Amino acid sequence: MRIIAIMIIKNEEANLPRCLNSIKNFVDEIVIVDTGSTDRSIEIAKSYGAHVYEKNCDITLQQNGETITRLNFSMARNESVKRGIEVAGEDKDFWFYQIDADEELAPMDASPEEFKRRLTMIHPEVSALVTQFYEMKDGEPVLPFTCTRFFRAGRNLHYVYIAHNRPIIDGLAGATDIVVYHYGYSNPETMNKKWLRTLPLLDKRLEDDSDDYNALFYRCITKIGLNDVQEGIDDGIRCMELMPEKNPEKLGFYGKLYYVIGWAYLRINDGDHAYNWFKKGLSFFPDDVDLNFSMAQLGYICKENDMLKEYAEKYFKAIEKYESQIKPKFKGFFTGMKREDMPMPVRHIHNATKSSMESVRKWLEVEGL
Repeated sequence: MRIIAIMIIKNEEANLPRCLNSIKNFVDEIVIVDTGSTDRSIEIAKSYGAHVYEKNCDITLQQNGETITRLNFSMARNESVKRGIEVAGEDKDFWFYQIDADEELAPMDASPEEFKRRLTMIHPEVSALVTQFYEMKDGEPVLPFTCTRFFRAGRNLHYVYIAHNRPIIDGLAGATDIVVYHYGYSNPETMNKKWLRTLPLLDKRLEDDSDDYNALFYRCITKIGLNDVQEGIDDGIRCMELMPEKNPEKLGFYGKLYYVIGWAYLRINDGDHAYNWFKKGLSFFPDDVDLNFSMAQLGYICKENDMLKEYAEKYFKAIEKYESQIKPKFKGFFTGMKREDMPMPVRHIHNATKSSMESVRKWLEVEGL
């Protein structure tokens, strides 16, 4: 049983050593597609024994009457899969591990040999494994989310969407407690560059299919991030209208929109609409950390002390539940394995941080509660 890491990179010399150090003793091969680095990325990758392939995966787009180029992420990802299969040669019994340069595999209790032994024991219907991610901020793991990153070979793995790509594979997925740290979103300047880079790609997706609700979801977040708040709100509302799944409890990470849209209304000082979106979300997700935090915040802003006290208490209870269920384990054991269709990621949790908890305590203190 082999594990082949697949990556796409461009100008990642600052991140690559941390990433590759975390996987060098865990995987058998590292396959990297470089899409145009002008720094030392290729040199660094080769120093770790990586197989490096250079390929231009840009596409041409029109923006405000100008011709621009952007990376087609799925094209690059699919090239890495192709190259991984080539490196494997005649070996068909292996797993892909897809990782990005700004990520770090957390230490496991299981040795690489034990981890591979466990891979051999996974039910043959399972073609993919879901990992737990944590955004790193000031050295603290925050903003948890999930991504499907391990893929069994020979199951038609491929990626779709030119931006915010998604893996597609034949078979079912299983949950794991594998933990990965992500360093790409903690810097506001980095996030702004990412939004500006991906917006034309999302616009292209919507030009090709105006009912692409997944693109609308990401465009909502991107527009709000770029301070085009009302347009972002409109995208989010249209996304929810177009989604084929109408059961809120099955919305997966799209359920985040109740928080995102409400928070956006707060940014434009529309407390009434913010309240309505937060309350509607809480009617479906009463233990949601972000929604309870936002209602407590709204209570503080509006000097509604009963509201502040009620939702501050619910917020801290939600935090306790969150920490008992999703706290990092760093084990690499496939606990609670269940087989299901390829899942969408769970929605991000923004306010399970020390700073958020301190804010709520301060609001209570200021109001003498």
